[in-house]
Amino acid sequence: FTFGRADTFENYFPNPILRVLVIIGVMAAAVLFLSLISRRVNLNPKFQLGLFAVLAIAAAIPVIMGAGGKVRLLAALLSAILFPSLAIIWQLDRLRFMRIRKVPFSTAQIIWISVTTLLLTSLLSMVGAAYLSGALSDVRFFLEFDIFRGIKLTFVLPLLMVAFAFLQRFNVMDEVRLNLSAMQQLREILDLNVTVKALLGIFAVIGAFVVLIARSGHTAGMPVSGAEIQIRSMLEQFFYARPRSKEIFIGHPAFVMAIAAFLQRFPKSICFALTIIATIGQSSMVETFAHMRTPILMSFLRGVDGVLPGAAIGAVLAFIILRGSSIESR
Repeated sequence: FTFGRADTFENYFPNPILRVLVIIGVMAAAVLFLSLISRRVNLNPKFQLGLFAVLAIAAAIPVIMGAGGKVRLLAALLSAILFPSLAIIWQLDRLRFMRIRKVPFSTAQIIWISVTTLLLTSLLSMVGAAYLSGALSDVRFFLEFDIFRGIKLTFVLPLLMVAFAFLQRFNVMDEVRLNLSAMQQLREILDLNVTVKALLGIFAVIGAFVVLIARSGHTAGMPVSGAEIQIRSMLEQFFYARPRSKEIFIGHPAFVMAIAAFLQRFPKSICFALTIIATIGQSSMVETFAHMRTPILMSFLRGVDGVLPGAAIGAVLAFIILRGSSIESR
């Protein structure tokens, strides 16, 4: 805080040219994502450049003319959705290459690769946070006369996008048959016979997902339990900026375990589930920056305070699981 005479908030509106560059960068990320999930787009660089040019021009013109409020909100929403998804998909492609090589890893190597991969992926997701902040930074959003729209979409869409990209790269249900398309796998999953036990598990997952969505957003949603309030209070005292529970206790530990599961060649279904949970942590980190009233340094440190202990928790869990699986295999 700065002590002194009370005054009005500084009237801040950035250079429109710089904002246009941010908008163009988001359009490039959209084209990149399409190239990663569509083989036809991936094999046609001219189409990619043409699509990028059309999107960039269409988005830039309103901003240059001094309007473009909806374009900026759309760019911020796309930043929160695309960049965590791109970061996870890039790691999926790296893991696919590492599995093709079939290089054995020790437990220490697996944990080291898993933790460093989480840190690298988080940095890439933070690029989306920078684009989101750049698209919305002005006094109207700082004072919340305008607010970011689509918080719940930033949690739902990355999960669907990463799930689709995973199915394109790996066969979840049958590892013997390779090169099955995502749609073929979805049809096989829908045709599965489900036991009552599995059905109860599905309902539990759906319930947890509903709670996650209900607890997100700018407005009051599902109430917080007394136990969680105590945990939040403890985290506020221990960290510089309180990390989000879905990052430190769920998303980031799941990310470390997902990488470890890939490298240890666990069943693809387990890798798939952990990857989807890991996406929650990455999306939550970027979504934190949608609260424009919060100084960007505070939001950044909140993300760091979630990644580092989350990585430590994930490393401990991965070590226990890896050691247990190695003992079982003997």
